[in-house]
Amino acid sequence: MPRMTVLNAAERQVYETPPILDVSQRSHAFDVPASLLERAKALRKPAHQVGFLVSCAYFGMAKRFFAPKDYHTRDIRHAASQLDLPAAFTAADYPVRTRQRHERLILRFHGYRRFDGQAEDFLAREIATMAEAHLKPKLIFWRCLDLMARERVQLPGEHRLTALIASALQCRKQQLIERIDRLLTADLRTILDDLFVQTVPSDDSTEPGRTSRYRLTLLKKLSQSTKAGEIRRRTNDLLDLTRSQFSSVTEKAENALGGIDYTGGCVVSKINGGYKNGGITLRLKKGTHHINGKQALALARTRHNLCNPREDDRTRAARQQKILTAMRSRLVSPGAFVRLPWISWNAPKTLRSDMGAATLAGLFGGLAIGGSPAARVLKPTGAVTTSSGGAGLVVSDAEKRREVRRFLDG
Repeated sequence: MPRMTVLNAAERQVYETPPILDVSQRSHAFDVPASLLERAKALRKPAHQVGFLVSCAYFGMAKRFFAPKDYHTRDIRHAASQLDLPAAFTAADYPVRTRQRHERLILRFHGYRRFDGQAEDFLAREIATMAEAHLKPKLIFWRCLDLMARERVQLPGEHRLTALIASALQCRKQQLIERIDRLLTADLRTILDDLFVQTVPSDDSTEPGRTSRYRLTLLKKLSQSTKAGEIRRRTNDLLDLTRSQFSSVTEKAENALGGIDYTGGCVVSKINGGYKNGGITLRLKKGTHHINGKQALALARTRHNLCNPREDDRTRAARQQKILTAMRSRLVSPGAFVRLPWISWNAPKTLRSDMGAATLAGLFGGLAIGGSPAARVLKPTGAVTTSSGGAGLVVSDAEKRREVRRFLDG
């Protein structure tokens, strides 16, 4: 597993080196009790005395220990002056074993515990909880420092804490992958896979290019603009996603019908780049054709007709109305009554509902042979400015209640 980078270079430098103290901070940090100062003076070597006092001052400020090579010269001189010693200190004169004994004394003096296995287990559990809340790694890092200060435990090194965060996030990622594998149905996998298909650009090209967008990016394109072009683009994006989501329902229903008869002009289109790129290539000559569910779905989704590049969204909407009319004509034909059980059975398969199989079958059977009422559009009563500065339309509460009563009364 590659090493995660939580802190940037500057933040890591600040965390891993002793704090830079001004005059007042230095006086406060080195203001230790007389008993502790006497213990420092009782040490055998001058370097041990200076190192002990500087380490104690740094821990009081940062709640962690630092390498002697990083001690600041001004702090060394201040400690030496306080101990009445010459400021002759080198990191080599302050060995690791001596530092470890001094650190235990400093921890006891400040009332802190060493960051041991018990503290690491506690911190790992807390990090796992924060990972489940989807907090960012850097926020987890700083919250861990607050937790250690609250528990009065010395702060761990940056590398050790980053490793704990990376391990917890990796475990959480694996848990999510296993949960998704367990919950995703085959139909949902197909819908999600369709979101990662590149769309054909809006120019005359028929193949997705290097900069062609994925359908997934349509979910991230939010705009409050009221310009006609922006509204048209957002509507097309929504329709594209809606068709992708319900494509399986449409295809199964049309296949259950035994196909439909479509009459129209010449159509040549390559959906999602055509067969060569894993999509669908549709070629229909002018006239009447009997098409299956996959062909009907490709025809409904055709935005760029290579046979007639002058067509626009109005032409596409007209084709979609023809397909729906053909489906309804097929449904009310004598042959459809024989296929109605298959139609009612296949359409609900891709939906989740608390209705039983018989109820769903009856619902879709009714939808299939029932009529479609005229659409009613609520008229806006005013305008409003959104939080992002855009403009929107509002409908009065009285109008809403009136239309709800109308709907309930049939």
